Amino acid sequence: MRFFDSTVALLASQILSLLAAFAINLAISRTLGDTGKGLVTMLVYVPSVLFSISHLGMGAATQYFVSRNDGSPRAHLSNALVFPLLTSVLVIGAFCISYNFWKPLVNNLPLGTMVVALIAVPVMIIYELCSQQLVAHGRIMQKSVSDVVQTYARLIAIVIVLLLPGRSAQRVFAGYVFGWSIGALLNLYYSARIVGSPTTPSWKLFTKSFRYGVWIYANSAFTYLLTRADFFILVALQSSIGLGGVYSVAAGLTMPLIIVPYAVQTVFFPRASAQSDDDANRSTPFYFRQLVIVMTSLAVVAALLSHPVLLLFGGNFVAGQAPMLILLVATILTGTGGILSVHVLGRGRSGVMTSVTAMTLAVALVLNYLLIPPLGMIGAALATAGAYVAQNILLVFMFRTVAGGEIRQLFAFSRNDIITLLREGKAFLSRLRERYRPSSN
Repeated sequence: MRFFDSTVALLASQILSLLAAFAINLAISRTLGDTGKGLVTMLVYVPSVLFSISHLGMGAATQYFVSRNDGSPRAHLSNALVFPLLTSVLVIGAFCISYNFWKPLVNNLPLGTMVVALIAVPVMIIYELCSQQLVAHGRIMQKSVSDVVQTYARLIAIVIVLLLPGRSAQRVFAGYVFGWSIGALLNLYYSARIVGSPTTPSWKLFTKSFRYGVWIYANSAFTYLLTRADFFILVALQSSIGLGGVYSVAAGLTMPLIIVPYAVQTVFFPRASAQSDDDANRSTPFYFRQLVIVMTSLAVVAALLSHPVLLLFGGNFVAGQAPMLILLVATILTGTGGILSVHVLGRGRSGVMTSVTAMTLAVALVLNYLLIPPLGMIGAALATAGAYVAQNILLVFMFRTVAGGEIRQLFAFSRNDIITLLREGKAFLSRLRERYRPSSN
């Protein structure tokens, strides 16, 4: 598929998934209230953080090496499953043993309550890493189908739970696990059809992949912590799971902006890895400017709709409007920084990207601890926005340093940027009409 077509296909699946996620959050918030929503969010966030510590960077390494025709695709699939699953067992065990240290960050919930969340970690590994296998082989459509199927399976399961007597946050979370499981099985099926069933893993290929992926692995872990730190620290310092529920809804409503850079980055990474430095230096500024235009437009629309949409969730959630507006700015910075991150990773400089993310996480932690006590949710949002400002400044200079890109090209906005965006959109619609035009026969 063409780059623009692949991006739009992935974007369409993300929009469908986003609609389902919106319905899920609305149903949970209206039924369980801010406290119940906060608890469900906690149960979802904990396994996502543990997943980030378990995956070993195998998915990104597969994309990098497969795009360069380096190594057996079947062996890459086997390694991407076996080694991270083994690591997840160790991570889960370490979390349980050291749980007393983490309890303040999860609102002092008993370990028994958190155990239900831990079963999601291996399921997420299979789902996410097989998804990255599909991207590595250019199977964007299969990935998109799987994303939509798992999200709507989750929606159906959660709605059923909420309609039954005895509904609870733990039972709602079981609906999340059900959806992830369906997606994991589907991604595994698609991956096996492409490269064959998983076989004995290759230690030699693993060490090679890990040498590349270890920095992306560390970067991913830092990124997960960066995106979740404000929630956990807010709950810990304010001692309120309900406040965390309100904040999670505000943050969740900025997700329409995230899907655009996510789609671009997913399609762009294998291509950026295969490009020469000169080609990458020409293409990255173009996509950077396009993202700024699209995401700023989306942010304005989201800001105008923020109050009425928050009101749908319940009166308590309207308090999240100010944090949401601040987080919209942070999300624009996340997207633009993401395309620069892909540029750096595509040049094989994963260690540089990890250093940038580590420094960004440090800024976020300091700002959260300084701003949340006096400002609450607004302080958490300001801390997140401030961290991403720092990250973007670092990434702009990394773009110049890593491969000699020209900073001025990133900000050389012109009318042609908008014209190009509209022309690509028109061309895509024309191809879509042609593809699905009824046959004259």
